[in-house]
Amino acid sequence: MNKSYFVLICLFVILGCNNKKKDKGLDINLTQNNSTINYTEIINKIDTVYLETNDSCLISNVNNIYNVDSLIFLLDKKQKTVFKYDVTGKFLTKLCNIGRGPNEYISISSFAIKRAEKLVVILDCTSKNIITYDFDFNEINRIKYDEKTIVRSLAPLKNGNLLWITPDALINNFKDGVWETNNNNKLIKHHVSFSEDYKLMWINEPVYSSFGNGLSFYNCYDNIMYMVDKDKFRQDFRINLKQKCSKDILRLEDFDKKTFTGNSFLYYGHVETKGYYLIKYFSSLKGELCLMIDKTSKKKRIIFNKVTKEDIEIFNSKLFCYNDNSIAEIHWDDVSLRPSIILYSLKLN
Repeated sequence: MNKSYFVLICLFVILGCNNKKKDKGLDINLTQNNSTINYTEIINKIDTVYLETNDSCLISNVNNIYNVDSLIFLLDKKQKTVFKYDVTGKFLTKLCNIGRGPNEYISISSFAIKRAEKLVVILDCTSKNIITYDFDFNEINRIKYDEKTIVRSLAPLKNGNLLWITPDALINNFKDGVWETNNNNKLIKHHVSFSEDYKLMWINEPVYSSFGNGLSFYNCYDNIMYMVDKDKFRQDFRINLKQKCSKDILRLEDFDKKTFTGNSFLYYGHVETKGYYLIKYFSSLKGELCLMIDKTSKKKRIIFNKVTKEDIEIFNSKLFCYNDNSIAEIHWDDVSLRPSIILYSLKLN
């Protein structure tokens, strides 16, 4: 009997190993079988939030959006400002303390919302400060980090810690990749590594998505999607991209998007809902494409950006996470230039 149990256990182990070997990732060819799909196949409803516009809230660009507690926070890097609206689009206030004096900052490279604590965190790469505010933009604290450290982006964790995305770290014992820091900016854990050969800084920011209680990170150099589950990283899937950029491109520190030629596709940001990932890629020949992946079945669809409804080009610009079932896109009125948030509610799996 014991021998039989032993044989069964061995079979289970072998089968388990074989299953792992079969998990070779998702084969993606972005130039094959592309077809424009009707928006009704993926979108359940479209809503519009018209943002109030006056002399106090003239937005030039939107780099990130957070929707939390019936509030909308928008980052405008060009103006170094975070705007706060209610969910109807009414302007409430803004963070715009630009300068080199006390309680001021020089730039906003990235920002994050700690939902549980109701805090706004900004990254000032110029002065090497991470500054925390309450939702009324009263400063809570600021902590300076190492001058030799290059941090590109921040993301919040449920436990109150932050993720640092650092593609080109410069200090000893600080590998390139994704690090977790506590409230004192102390490095406490290294989650994901990047090859030291990868230096490309043109990658579209942010390389993570944060919606509701969800958080994911896309390793744009190796095309791996990670889920953050209970504040721990786990690989969700690897994309075997036929048009992956060569290592020669990924080794460049920077280059002009306009001079990017050939059939290769670069990661251009991603968003997610409870049921789907939407990953955007850029090619000089094909423009931007959106890859939609079902989180459960891993079924994949390629979406052209020129999917239209009522003269709105759906998925034609940068996309943002909004809530569990909706993604957001900024639309600018052609005449008044008034910005609005277009909300796409995706059909459930």
